[in-house]
Amino acid sequence: MSLLNILILGLTFLSYIFCAGIIYPFKPIKTRKTAVIGFGITILAIVICEAILEYVAKHEQQAIGAIQTENTGLVAQGYGNVEAALNTTSIIFFVLLIICVAGIVYPFKPFKSRKMAMFGFVVTFIVYIFSLSSITNSPEYIAVAEQEAADSIQAAKVALDSQDYDKAEAKLVGISEFVSAGKRVEVAQIKGAIARGRELPIMQNIITSDEYDALTKLKKVKELWDGLKGNEAGLKGISPKLELIVLDFVKPIPSTELLQNRLGYELLVEIDAYTILPDPSYAEKAKSYAAKSAGKDGETRVCIIPNYDFSLQVPRHLNDPRSFKPVRVYWGAFNNNGKRRTVYMDYRAKNGFGGVISNTATGVVNLSTCRLTLLSLD
Repeated sequence: MSLLNILILGLTFLSYIFCAGIIYPFKPIKTRKTAVIGFGITILAIVICEAILEYVAKHEQQAIGAIQTENTGLVAQGYGNVEAALNTTSIIFFVLLIICVAGIVYPFKPFKSRKMAMFGFVVTFIVYIFSLSSITNSPEYIAVAEQEAADSIQAAKVALDSQDYDKAEAKLVGISEFVSAGKRVEVAQIKGAIARGRELPIMQNIITSDEYDALTKLKKVKELWDGLKGNEAGLKGISPKLELIVLDFVKPIPSTELLQNRLGYELLVEIDAYTILPDPSYAEKAKSYAAKSAGKDGETRVCIIPNYDFSLQVPRHLNDPRSFKPVRVYWGAFNNNGKRRTVYMDYRAKNGFGGVISNTATGVVNLSTCRLTLLSLD
């Protein structure tokens, strides 16, 4: 028995209660008019549910036959039928809900009270949810979802073979989460392959590049890793190899470089969570370096010069961010009893007239958090 059948039985029982209220009004049905209105709404809901049930039953055998014979044309036709049913159902119930909301705001016939309008809204909404659930769980709808998923997965695989990762990712958008387990596994495998083919080489190039210092490399890799947080399959796909890349980079860093080691092992802890055999030593080392970088009083950290943070913040305030060229970053004086330190960046960029000028940005670093605050650009 489907959810829609159960709902029809419940509505039928409710209609009997309203019939009793018409004969002899009782709480919460105080008047015969209220009972008549309730009875009418209930009968309307039953008729709609019966129509949907009949429609689904009429087409489900066609959908099953389409799966068995792999008749794509029939499945496509079924898609049109299901889409029409969903759209029609949504429109009908949307109109009914709007009427109920209007009755709540300003009671009118057949709603003589806000309580009656609210009751109608609740009943209509419940019927709507059960109706959609019945349609989306029907064999016809499942057949359509499976066929669409199969087509999207095939298109994604073709794009993946040609290394068009953006297109492959786009093809996976919109695949229903209610498809079979086999289809979900295929989607996860493709997402993992996309991450391995697109994000992993970028991370590897950052680590091996001579353009950045060690801390900047780790920050950039961490940003890319965080950008994949919504793609669990992608994280699992790149974590084994990325763990080796980051570990090989962090190991040679001298133990005196507290922040670099701390960020490196904190990143390894996150990566390790998506591997088959986690290594508890990463968490221990990350905790150890975090304690050491806090200083004796637990308030002051050893902060490195914020090249990367400056390079992120300064261009946002320029007329032409693409023209930004950093020259050098250097420390200034301590202030606020040694809790903050001024820092400067010399840079070149285009002004509003298109000419390249040299300028100096000024910032202050909170030595408790190692966070840079940009103060001025001249």
